[in-house]
Amino acid sequence: DLREARQRLRDLRYNPQRYVPENDPTAELLRKRERAVVWSDSLRAEGSGDPGERRRAFLAIRELNDRILARHPGVAERFRRKVEQQEEQVLENAVADRRDYFFALFSRPALETLLERLPARKEFAI
Repeated sequence: DLREARQRLRDLRYNPQRYVPENDPTAELLRKRERAVVWSDSLRAEGSGDPGERRRAFLAIRELNDRILARHPGVAERFRRKVEQQEEQVLENAVADRRDYFFALFSRPALETLLERLPARKEFAI
């Protein structure tokens, strides 16, 4: 799940058109982006020997992606939150999967440290 959430966040960076509505006010930016992608594809297909031209196409696409995402900050934030939630879940699972010793054999400070690391620690008390 964490890998999928990270991949989706990365995909948002490089393919924002997949995550914004088609009738969105950014439609003109989406059209410009599509033209820049076609330009980049044609340079690649031609095997253009001018790396500067390919770089300009790449930067044009990146700049348009940034502008599209800037108009939809909630989407990126939602994806980042999902990654953070999945990272927390991985940490919780690591703690929950640790079955080395029965909890009563741990010292009180060790248990308190464990509880501090749990995101939902407010529900527990020693």
